[in-house]
Amino acid sequence: MNYWSGHNFTQPLSWPYGIKGLKKKMSAEHSDVVTGSSRRRRRAEQRSEDFRRLPLVAEDEIEEDEFFTVGQPINTTENESDCLDQLLAGKFDDDRKKVREAILSQTDGCTEKIKELRFLLAAVQTFGNVDGMCLMAEYAMNEFNLRDGVVDRFSTLVGPWQIPNDIQRNRAEFHSNETHRIPLTIASTQYDKRQLVMEILGRCEPEIARRQGIRVGLYSDEKEDIDDRFNRLFVGDKNPYLLADEEGRRWVICLKQEYRNMLAATQHLARSLGLDYSGFPCSEQRYVLADAFLAGLADCLQGEALSEAGAWLAALGKHLPEEFATPWERSGELFCSRHRVERNSCCATVTASRATFIILYAVEQLLK
Repeated sequence: MNYWSGHNFTQPLSWPYGIKGLKKKMSAEHSDVVTGSSRRRRRAEQRSEDFRRLPLVAEDEIEEDEFFTVGQPINTTENESDCLDQLLAGKFDDDRKKVREAILSQTDGCTEKIKELRFLLAAVQTFGNVDGMCLMAEYAMNEFNLRDGVVDRFSTLVGPWQIPNDIQRNRAEFHSNETHRIPLTIASTQYDKRQLVMEILGRCEPEIARRQGIRVGLYSDEKEDIDDRFNRLFVGDKNPYLLADEEGRRWVICLKQEYRNMLAATQHLARSLGLDYSGFPCSEQRYVLADAFLAGLADCLQGEALSEAGAWLAALGKHLPEEFATPWERSGELFCSRHRVERNSCCATVTASRATFIILYAVEQLLK
């Protein structure tokens, strides 16, 4: 299966241990890297509102709430971990049901129609949670379907950020040095913060964005208008490719280990821009856990996803050995330009692509 539309990735490529060894290798690397010391990690690395007119608030005018508690806590007690596990278990069940019902409602269980549906998957890197502040360092989003694989993607570094408090700034910089190594004061990014919001909204609610003249990604070409008009002759106003709520907003798939920081980082981004728009995806109901999505999708295909996929997804977004590669990579092309040379796996761009490919591979046999 070609997991990347427009690219010649027609078969698994550079995984040196073979497909059958994927579970064993990833489990071993995940255990060694994630549970090891900082020194071990470093060693591994060495190898209907018009949102076009968002009010921009100056950085020094932003007052962060010291007691804002959304996101990863600095110190997590055993009781807090148990509560988080229960919360995520409940969300898994809810998300699985939501995915299953949404897909079946739109496709009546027809496999060919399910293959045509487009889904969004996002990944994020942050500067950690600093007393309630969770600053975004890198954001990536893929759009994919089960027939063509990845059909669109974008990513950007995010910044610069200012933290007046020396202690908080040092903690954020320490987190950066231990993970993605993106500086707080980065001067050059692919998109500024307002453009990033436009890119996200243009994909999460393309119909609303289009009515306001905003066209991004797959929704920027005249061909899309023609396709939409043609398909609506048969299905009415509902876009046959998209799963959206009654307001025309799509949910976003994210990794379980990134879920809380994804919420906190998108909420902080919205606050930093003075954005008061309910359509921006920074609430719990707008996100679906990747493993829950996979389970719900498999339910619709009347089978079970590859059992190892959950462990593979759980290993992403963290430090992995420099030589690590999924079967669909050649020479680091999935990384952003900043992380490509060192092949630093704390890279939102590579995480989004790897997660997408794992999902596609996990249900490939159910599509035949």
